[in-house]
Amino acid sequence: GDLPPPVQRFVSPNALWTRLVDGGSEKKKNDETGSDGDDSDNSLLSPTQLIQTQLLPLFEEHLDLYLELLTTAMNDSQSDDEQQQQQPPELESDACWFEDYLLYRLNNDPARPMLKSLYGEEWTERALHQVLFP
Repeated sequence: GDLPPPVQRFVSPNALWTRLVDGGSEKKKNDETGSDGDDSDNSLLSPTQLIQTQLLPLFEEHLDLYLELLTTAMNDSQSDDEQQQQQPPELESDACWFEDYLLYRLNNDPARPMLKSLYGEEWTERALHQVLFP
């Protein structure tokens, strides 16, 4: 599925996003509803097979593109000494974006309930504020 709307502004539209579905639980759900489920062969593959046959090739393609873009950017910046001496004008907005992201993650951390049950609220909040999302 798609990224949740509140997260979309923090993630590149070029990022790979996937959720693996447990074939066994999906089959059980389909049996209960009488649905045949997905007509593709993906429902017959284990999560490991899905990763090896579909996700890994996509990741490799994405990584190759990223490395190509990185190499191009590095060559461009090395060819322009003036550019290396200037701070990017968007630096302030990037810092603001990063602060927004940290605040979002702090407020929506999925581990918070588990940490609270294991270590208590005080320890959890201190760890979240001082270690994970300072």
